[in-house]
Formats: sequence, structure tokens, C-alpha cells
Amino acid sequence: MKLEKYKKAIEDCTKSIELDDKYVKAYYRRAQCYEATEKLDECLADYNKILELDPSHKEAQNATLRLPPLIEARNEKLKAEMLGSSGPWCHVDRLRSIVTPLSRSPSKRWSPSGKAALSLLEEI
Repeated sequence: MKLEKYKKAIEDCTKSIELDDKYVKAYYRRAQCYEATEKLDECLADYNKILELDPSHKEAQNATLRLPPLIEARNEKLKAEMLGSSGPWCHVDRLRSIVTPLSRSPSKRWSPSGKAALSLLEEI
């Protein structure tokens, strides 16, 4: 329910900005909504725009210092999840560790009959 209110607020602020691209309050409210919905990149972009329009805006100044490390931490976490043992690429790494020794071993080369592929699947 609350998420829907944030989405609606983001839409309303975006419409306000389309009507007046210098409306700092609309950027500020939209940045707050983006942060509440964990859209940190969009949030930071709005705070940067606020500082273009009003360099003395304290909340925007604080946010531009606070958000980059949060964005970096989020990106590192996502990267670790994608590359980690529970991520979607773990099977690729496992296959690579098996296929590389097979390709170097003269006795276990790939065969047209698929016997090597079957032995590979058995090892998994």
C-alpha cells in the first residue's frame, strides 16, 4: 500500500518538474520517494539537480555525501550475489572447473557420441 503512494508521489513530482524544471521542492520530494523505494541512483540524480538549482540546500548537500557509499555497497552486494556460490553463475564456474581439466587430458576428450558429456554431467 505504502509503495503505491510512493509511486504516485513520484509520478506527481515528475509532472510538476515537467511543468517547471526549476521547482526544487518537487525534486526534493521525488528524491525522498526514490530513497524510500530504494532507487538510490535516481535519488542521487535528483539531489544533484537540486544542488545545481540551489547550491546551499543542506539536505541535498548531505545526501550527495551520504548516498554514493550506499550505492557502492548495494552494487558490491549485487555483484557478490551474482558471482557467489548461490548466484546464477555458480554452475558456470563449476562447469568451467570440470571442463578445463577435461580439455587438457588426452584420455577424456569430447567424443561425437557424447560419452564425455555424460561423464561431465556425472561429475556435477
